[in-house]
Amino acid sequence: MSKTLQASDLQYARAGETSDPMLRYQWAIRVALCAKLGFLVFFAFNTQFVMDEFWQFGQSKYLRNGFFNTIWPSKAVGYAVFYKPAHWLGWDAVSAIMIGRLQTALLACGTLALLYGIARKLGQDRVRALLVILLALSFSTFIERVFRTRSESLALFFATAALYWIVSRDISRAKTILIAGLFSGLAFIATQKAVYFNLALGLGLVVEVLLRLDPLTALRRGLMLVAGWVIPILVYSVAFGGWDSLTILTSLFQGPLRVATSGHVYYTTLGMFYGQTIERNLLPYLLAAFGLLASLYRWRTLTSGHRVALVFTLVMIVLIARHNQPWPYVFIMVIPFLCLWAPATLDYAARGKFQARLIHAVWIVAVLLSFARNITYIEHDNRAEIDLIRQVETLLGPNEKYFDGIGMLSNHAESQRRWLDTRQVHIANTEGEASDFMRKLRAVPPHLIIDTYRTQKLRELMKPFLKNSYVRVAPNIGVPGVRFSDVSEVTFETPLEQEFGLFDKSGQPVAVSLLVEDEPVQLPVLLKPGPNRVRLDGVVDWPVFLLPAHKPYSGLHPIPAPEPIFVRVYDY
Repeated sequence: MSKTLQASDLQYARAGETSDPMLRYQWAIRVALCAKLGFLVFFAFNTQFVMDEFWQFGQSKYLRNGFFNTIWPSKAVGYAVFYKPAHWLGWDAVSAIMIGRLQTALLACGTLALLYGIARKLGQDRVRALLVILLALSFSTFIERVFRTRSESLALFFATAALYWIVSRDISRAKTILIAGLFSGLAFIATQKAVYFNLALGLGLVVEVLLRLDPLTALRRGLMLVAGWVIPILVYSVAFGGWDSLTILTSLFQGPLRVATSGHVYYTTLGMFYGQTIERNLLPYLLAAFGLLASLYRWRTLTSGHRVALVFTLVMIVLIARHNQPWPYVFIMVIPFLCLWAPATLDYAARGKFQARLIHAVWIVAVLLSFARNITYIEHDNRAEIDLIRQVETLLGPNEKYFDGIGMLSNHAESQRRWLDTRQVHIANTEGEASDFMRKLRAVPPHLIIDTYRTQKLRELMKPFLKNSYVRVAPNIGVPGVRFSDVSEVTFETPLEQEFGLFDKSGQPVAVSLLVEDEPVQLPVLLKPGPNRVRLDGVVDWPVFLLPAHKPYSGLHPIPAPEPIFVRVYDY
């Protein structure tokens, strides 16, 4: 590239530092940005949890206590390392995941800071760089997802760091590419879905020089990026696997293949989320798209960093558009990079008062409409979930296990470590009693079952197991026990060895004699697994419940129907 072209690029990049008409709005931009960051933190504490958050956050408890020992996950578990501090700091299940959410929100702020840095390195003045951040936070799909305790936010941070490193350093140096590869590798071990970032960055680095007919430089860049990318992956495999490193390394690449090729077949309506994100964020998408096209039009005048970032963004758009499971949180992987190009729309404001007013109006309306969405989203709170978790914790002893197929309690072990996604539900219902799910349910009965829409889809399959063994003590909670409704003798198929006591419909202990196999016993009584014929001896006020002793119960009759936990959580 000639010195003349470089000087021209620098002049273009710094244009507007003193003449940008958006300077008159800078105070409003700063206020709006502070408000958006406030909403981000507030949403982290207030927004309803989705199932995946509990599952991914809870995996940290298996670090050095199951992973690659008794549990061989096919997906990368680098995110489990990230969330481990939240497990250490949390004093119960609710506080732990709340700390995890705050941790992720702070990580998102770090990602936005890197995005600001990228915008500055690509030549935007301070005000326009702030607009990039404001626009990213004006995407409802982004601000409502980026704080969630999932792996995508962590991978996004490392991918943004990799791009920042590329555009802020001399990319003719091998060291620059190598370090960017390290960041890319860290993203990959957070989630293999980050291969999208890795491919996009690689193509950005290679295509930029191939278009200048320099294949040797392209080859050198590709090799250095891959070399840096491999280092974190090898460290991950050795740290978790030791002598079994090769097995773990292999699973990192083979594990996601099934999901990538056939994981979507169990979901038939995921395409709706493309329409959802566009409908809710039409103006921000239009600003980003127009700016992207304007930047493409100026390709020849762009610096190397601009070109790499532009190709990176275009590849990410294609990969996300073709992703076979476009859940809403997938879009956060591309939205920040789209926003980098939106300020290019402001260059057209200089062509006349009408253009200036129109473009400024679109920006203002886009931001104001996003605030309206933010306010209505406050209603999408997590109070019901938190209340349920706290109630469950009061009914579970320190070493007792539960089951919900979701992992809502990060500080307790599940009776079977099973993620009840649509695929697992389909397999269990198809195979019936012979399914691995039912065999493990009978082999290791839980001390408590949380009723969610996932377990409700297995209700008929589980019914014979639950019928004479578990009793609902709250709308969404079942524990081992039996109910005496209007007869004094029942057969209790005791699922596991526990001490049991008698309780009335208000949850208070009942002063009545109990006979087990016609033998009077003293309460609480320790019952062995298997069928136990139990009989009440005396006059009682029906119904009466035989339940695990030393637990706080209340309002055992009547029990309302199960509440719809996690139903349509992505539709808000």
